[in-house]
Amino acid sequence: MLRTLSRILKSKNLLQIVLASISCPRLSHPNLTSTDHRSKEEEPTRQSISEVPEIEMTNFSKLATILPPEQKAIRAKCFHPTGAFVEFTKDETEQSIPERFEKIVRLHPQRLALKLGDEALSYEALNRAANQIAHAILAKGGKQDEPVALLLGKGVILTAAIFGVLKTGRIYVLLNPSFPSTRVDFILKNSGAGIIVTDSDRLSLATGFARRRLHLINVTEMDSRLPSSNPALSISPDTLTWITYTSGSTGEPKGVVQNHRNLLHLIMTQTNDLHICSQDRLAMLMSAAGDMFLALLNGAAIFPPNTKENRSDDLGNWLIQEKITIYSSVPSVFRNFVNTLGDHQTFPNVRLIRLTGEAVYRTDVETYRKHFPESCILVNRLSSTEVPTFRQYFIDHSITITDHIVPVGYAVEGNDVFLLRDDSEEASSNEVGEIAVKSRHLSPGYWRNPGLTQAKFSPVPAEEEKRIFKTGDLGRMSPDGCLVYLGRKDFQVKIRGHRVELAEIERAL
Repeated sequence: MLRTLSRILKSKNLLQIVLASISCPRLSHPNLTSTDHRSKEEEPTRQSISEVPEIEMTNFSKLATILPPEQKAIRAKCFHPTGAFVEFTKDETEQSIPERFEKIVRLHPQRLALKLGDEALSYEALNRAANQIAHAILAKGGKQDEPVALLLGKGVILTAAIFGVLKTGRIYVLLNPSFPSTRVDFILKNSGAGIIVTDSDRLSLATGFARRRLHLINVTEMDSRLPSSNPALSISPDTLTWITYTSGSTGEPKGVVQNHRNLLHLIMTQTNDLHICSQDRLAMLMSAAGDMFLALLNGAAIFPPNTKENRSDDLGNWLIQEKITIYSSVPSVFRNFVNTLGDHQTFPNVRLIRLTGEAVYRTDVETYRKHFPESCILVNRLSSTEVPTFRQYFIDHSITITDHIVPVGYAVEGNDVFLLRDDSEEASSNEVGEIAVKSRHLSPGYWRNPGLTQAKFSPVPAEEEKRIFKTGDLGRMSPDGCLVYLGRKDFQVKIRGHRVELAEIERAL
């Protein structure tokens, strides 16, 4: 299998196919429960999660939800030196993302929200741009829950468009301009998008995709007379926010959805654990909407790098120039970046490094200690498209890493983690098993694929709002509940933190 994959990746065209195959608990939406749209993935070959027996929390499992004193002490140091942190309360998850964002706009209208190269927008300016896009979408008509496709470059306009879609109560779907046309066509058809939002640089490409009678909105030439006021629509926390297409085992992508409440729960836990505040400046080195919301729903600023700054040898100067306080990337990008640094190059403003998507090694911790100040905390996280961050491990300059692989650590609020053996019984400490998560904040399911949703997400009868999701990842848990990630159980591989099914590559061949 590895020899086959190596041969495949040597082809430039096939590498494009591989890279193009990655992108980025109430099941009331008709496209999650309807049986009108079926897929081969409705009948997985391995044991269905619905067959997993109800799991009683053992003393070992309960222990796995407790953060040890050493970890609590390191987490307590994750503060911005200004002390500007404001707690994100549980009540604030019972609203929509636009409602939270508009509150931040009222608090910090002139504060910097986003900067890309020479382009910079304040919170007030970003909100006005998002509102105009929202009104342009509403003017096109269509159903409130109809997806809207976004074919845009990274940066200012894309951020405004995401908030614009959410302000209408609709679902956004990101289209990557570098995707093969067959994949874009599949996403547009499967999502049922009625509108493509694009700009003049991608208008011809969007026009070709819109031949199925989709409406086009060119934000570059949008009517300046459109209202810039908040649409002020009532949006339930259960409303879906996005469809993210990931690689599928049948060779076709599958759309993972998320809603406002679950995303706000993620923002709440990360805000409170990492003490994100309005003085933070976050480098967006990953196409992760969660990171964007983490900053902009707390009054912080985001800094997507342009092409030049995204090179490892220029990244260091950019981090210093923009006084970045929070660095987020996959471990391989971090590794490549620090390997370009001089022996004495340091980053005094960086207070937090967040890594996810791949294994972190002891050597990564050693380079972190070499180039970042003692006040800087390294956080290794575990998450998936279906389950936002559910495990994290805090590292400072004093902690000892004994093994080659750094643990993904301990519980995140609202997520119970179990390891299951092949017989679906819970694994004991230090025994390898498949990582399963029990939570009320899992993805609502797969778009237009109720069979796969039912197969992958198992209800918990004794706790009606909770479900169990088997991640397909393997792990080992120490007696104190610390989790080590050991890779995939199935035939997926990870490229820069993104899951890719080998079956999808074979189908493309």
